[in-house]
Amino acid sequence: MAPGSSPSKDGVFTSWKEIAAYLGKGVRTVQRWESRFGLPVRRPHEESHSVLVSREELDAWLSTRWSQRPRNFQIPEALSGAKSRKSAVEIHLELRSEHHQVLADMRRALQGMSEQRRILLQQITHLQTLLLQEVLSQPATKNQGPTKQAAAAAGSCRNYHCF
Repeated sequence: MAPGSSPSKDGVFTSWKEIAAYLGKGVRTVQRWESRFGLPVRRPHEESHSVLVSREELDAWLSTRWSQRPRNFQIPEALSGAKSRKSAVEIHLELRSEHHQVLADMRRALQGMSEQRRILLQQITHLQTLLLQEVLSQPATKNQGPTKQAAAAAGSCRNYHCF
């Protein structure tokens, strides 16, 4: 604990600095722990910035929330050696290269689909023209003149052209 930040004689911390020093963390970290993880801090007055917490409460909270790394904890070989770091970097570069290749393939596919769409639209327009010419070349019925018949045919063609 830092000098000048010791709790009062009864083991109660009354400031964020004291709590942070006891836990070996920064003030912002312990304030974040209060909001995110339920650090057991009491506020004596509503809307007050003062805080209260005992050493026992902090110790109990730590024992239930955070597990200590065992003393015989071994870092896996894959993470410990320079060789594995190099292979991790190599793996990263390979994945990045593959990612760029996939993006390039997707761009090419999108361009191809765009070209196919353009061709299909041209074909639809051509078919609409042919259908309209066909309708106009047919004789008119009693109730329908050639203009109404052509308009009806053109309207049905537009239903297929919904791009």
